[in-house]
Amino acid sequence: MRTLSPFHYIVFSPVLFLDKKQNSYYKKINNSVGNDAGSFAPLSFYNNQPAALPVPWDTMLQKGRDSVLARATNNSMGINNEYYNAHIKGKNGRIKAVDFEHNTELKDFRMLMKLIRAYEVDAYFVMQPLNPHYYTNLKDLNPVIDEVRKEIKGGRGERAYDCADFFVTDTARYDKALLTDVMHFSEYGWHLVNRAVMNHYALK
Repeated sequence: MRTLSPFHYIVFSPVLFLDKKQNSYYKKINNSVGNDAGSFAPLSFYNNQPAALPVPWDTMLQKGRDSVLARATNNSMGINNEYYNAHIKGKNGRIKAVDFEHNTELKDFRMLMKLIRAYEVDAYFVMQPLNPHYYTNLKDLNPVIDEVRKEIKGGRGERAYDCADFFVTDTARYDKALLTDVMHFSEYGWHLVNRAVMNHYALK
């Protein structure tokens, strides 16, 4: 199996809500063409949204979980049966941890965090899991994962961002319904992500 970059499968690009900046940008355009600023109707992700029915998270999560586990019955790793037969067949994998000096993705992530804080972006992060029943050396990633967590939390005087953190190295703490294979969210996993995002932004 090819070597995987941890950042490709663990750290998602943040969910960026650019409401404030977008409104300011369109107001400038509106004023530049001579329109009355008072007549401008700002764009918004939050305002003037139609009423929506509450999301039945408990039901969706239970059905999603049951469905995922029902399709992962020929192995003890929580991996989809078809994927297991085609790619795993009793094997385990290892992932290469890149040191800080040569970790291009970590350097890029640090630059991204500076940009997000500079523009006061209302970002939210998702830390994706890898399957610790398959990968035998996930603890080797702890230094870089901890560094990512520190970057998100921020230092003294910096804004701390929230993160839905699903990454674990302990098989006892890993929820086998989270992924369909060794690195991709299942239906149940995506329900958890969607609920976390909606709760964070107080969306209905």
